[in-house]
Amino acid sequence: MKRVFLTIRRTALLSIPLSLSIISIGISVASIAIFFAVLPGAAHAAPNVKFSVQALLPDSQRDSSVSYFDVRLKPGQSETLRVRVTNNDSQPKRIRVSAIAASTNGNGVIEYTKPDIIDPSLAHPFNQLARVIEPDFTLQPNASKVVVTEVTMPPEEFDGVILGGIHVMDIDQHKKANAESDDAVVISNRYSYALGALLSETDAPVLPAIEGDKAYPTLTGGYTSVIHDIRNTAPAIAKEWELHIEVYRKGDMANIIRELDNDNVNMAPNSSMPYVLFWDGAIDPGDYISRVTMRDTEGDTDDVSFDLPWSVSYAQAQELNDQAVDAEPSQFPWLWVIIIAAMALIILALIIILWKRRRKEDKENEVSIEPAPGLTGGSTPEIVTEEDAE
Repeated sequence: MKRVFLTIRRTALLSIPLSLSIISIGISVASIAIFFAVLPGAAHAAPNVKFSVQALLPDSQRDSSVSYFDVRLKPGQSETLRVRVTNNDSQPKRIRVSAIAASTNGNGVIEYTKPDIIDPSLAHPFNQLARVIEPDFTLQPNASKVVVTEVTMPPEEFDGVILGGIHVMDIDQHKKANAESDDAVVISNRYSYALGALLSETDAPVLPAIEGDKAYPTLTGGYTSVIHDIRNTAPAIAKEWELHIEVYRKGDMANIIRELDNDNVNMAPNSSMPYVLFWDGAIDPGDYISRVTMRDTEGDTDDVSFDLPWSVSYAQAQELNDQAVDAEPSQFPWLWVIIIAAMALIILALIIILWKRRRKEDKENEVSIEPAPGLTGGSTPEIVTEEDAE
């Protein structure tokens, strides 16, 4: 199987990371999300998507020229966020609406689709502040419905932003996508919209705070890879950062064995990014160090650099390489080394056991020789010659 890496860059969207996102096709190994920056007040749909959504911006909206929610509220204040959902199909559709905290995926892209990914630094997840009044409903053909989400700000004042999304999904298409899967390539016709929602209370500047967490080997979509957990612990969006990773063997920092560059990484506030470095082959057991460097292209934050140590045991390397779809045989036959070493230990143990048993038998077979009469008491035997005998 040939692996294909696809990179889509849309400058207009990256300058506005909260734009309306349309997820139309996902391919496992890595899901491919197609994002569209849309104009406010218009309903947009990707090819084959038979329903559309539109944000009805409230009075608390800071910028009416954008298509997502960007509201300025006070501590404890409530606001109603309204989304118009339109069924453009000739068949009824079952729709599900969810409020989801923003997260960062393994490619450095902000997502609004995974409700269970919450970083410990996130004090106020969007899904805990927002409540969808009618999350599930059926939309008749060519009909529209306004969905209401009530948002209540935390009681205490805070600086920075809270980022989330209102996720609108076709229930039947989602179930169909989960059923249409294959071990090698999963093509899921997954149709959903996510409208970003940015909540703030003050204009106090808050900068991203990037730090390393851990790294570990695994399989990603069936391919050997190393996950680098990188955190943004501040309530601020990290927008268009550069990421550079160098991998070394521990104790040999002069030779780079793997290297990766990404000049367009975005991170949600208070989120953890499980960044994927594809290993491209078999992983040998041993101790490694990943040196990570991140740079703010806007120059507002100092460069960040840190080392993430990680290890691969013999058993773990064997398991990963056996299950990987692209791993060639390891360059060194570690399995045979382990087998031969084990056999040598067994043979050595058998030799020691047999030697000890032989010694024991030799001791048991020894015969005690009694001294002749007349030689007891320390007396010395008399030597008689022929002359003496005459």
